[in-house]
Amino acid sequence: MIEFILTVLLLELTPGPNMACLATLTLDRGRPAGLPATAGVAADLSVQAIVAAFGLAC
Repeated sequence: MIEFILTVLLLELTPGPNMACLATLTLDRGRPAGLPATAGVAADLSVQAIVAAFGLAC
């Protein structure tokens, strides 16, 4: 069980494509562009989590 928890923790803490896109956007265009983009990604991930909680995710 501990191996599973450590694996999930590692996967969650590893930056992915969303992080790369948000960092690049923010560094290129500044905070006024980065904050709304981050909010959009957070909203998308929230919707995906809710859909998955109801068993409707792919």
